[in-house]
Amino acid sequence: MRERGRVRALTTLAMLSLSAGLAQAGSLTVASGQGGEIFDIGLNRLIASHRAESASYFSGVDTTSSSREQWYNPIADRNGLYGPADMTTAETMWSKANLRVYDLYEALGGNAIDLRQVYRHQSGRFYVALDTVGGQWFATAEDARGYMLKLLIQRSIELPQGVRSAMAQLAANDLESVTGAARTSLASARAFLARGSSTAATLTGTGFSDADGAPSVQGPPGVTVRNVVFDSGSQLRFTIDVEPTARLGAGRLAVFNGGTAMVPVDHAEIHVVDGGTGFAGQGGGSGPIALPLAVPTASAIATKGEERTFNLVLPTAGTLTVASVGGTDVSAQLLRADGTLEASNDDGGNWYNFRIQRTLSAGNYSLKVRHCCQGVGEFTLTATLQ
Repeated sequence: MRERGRVRALTTLAMLSLSAGLAQAGSLTVASGQGGEIFDIGLNRLIASHRAESASYFSGVDTTSSSREQWYNPIADRNGLYGPADMTTAETMWSKANLRVYDLYEALGGNAIDLRQVYRHQSGRFYVALDTVGGQWFATAEDARGYMLKLLIQRSIELPQGVRSAMAQLAANDLESVTGAARTSLASARAFLARGSSTAATLTGTGFSDADGAPSVQGPPGVTVRNVVFDSGSQLRFTIDVEPTARLGAGRLAVFNGGTAMVPVDHAEIHVVDGGTGFAGQGGGSGPIALPLAVPTASAIATKGEERTFNLVLPTAGTLTVASVGGTDVSAQLLRADGTLEASNDDGGNWYNFRIQRTLSAGNYSLKVRHCCQGVGEFTLTATLQ
């Protein structure tokens, strides 16, 4: 009973101590790079969405003219319209592109910032401000939004100091350079872990002791550390298991020495990303992806004109229903093993999602998915056989 109570107390104290912040974190190295790959895919998708929506706006707008001021507060207006009540369709599209900047900030692990983002363009120049902070004009929209991302990162209290320092030292303002610098700095301070994964890890830190037994490492809910091996006072080895329902985003591992230690001696920064069945590796034009039956599969069209291919194996004959879910307007083609078209659909599902239902023989099939209108975005596939 004493040991069980101690573990519960350790977990509680770990969260309380770490929520207040600790000194410099130890260096955590994980064997699996899946989490980092998935994290990069997510960032690339958001950048692609930003560019597509921005290009759509500017294709029909004279940027030498003067736009009305647009503003966006993610706390008050995340699901609302951003700007004047009589915004045109083009202005709404520009607001969507601006919204991606805050999406990128959140993807990096930044905390909520209740400040109004201001955007405007006039005579071929572009203005951004974060409430009364910033307030600068730039020669390109890409530089303006990159600078907005800098402002958001520098105001964050959750992102590591190294990331904020990188922003202060970065001369470039274009969105890709800013995102890349933030990602590189973040990778040196946090280990990326995918939901549903298990990986070996090594923590290099200080103050570890096995005088009263191997140290204990406690993670946030859904992240379990097991098989802790004490190598030295500055190194531990262990296995990290991440449950499919683990909380996404930044978190910490707390290290307690053995015996009755109640205060963590060191900690490590982690970042949990959504592994998702069939999710890893889907943003870089990789080969066909297995589409399981009865298990939702997350994916995305990351670049303009991209086509995603999914392989389906039907163990028996039956009626196959495959459909997309989400806010991305995608269409699909269902092909037999020899490449012959079996069926196609565009808007047969809910909203602009596709839905295909066919009675088929057992065998191998493929599903090709693309955006209907050369756009980008995330979607989820469902496939059932009855």
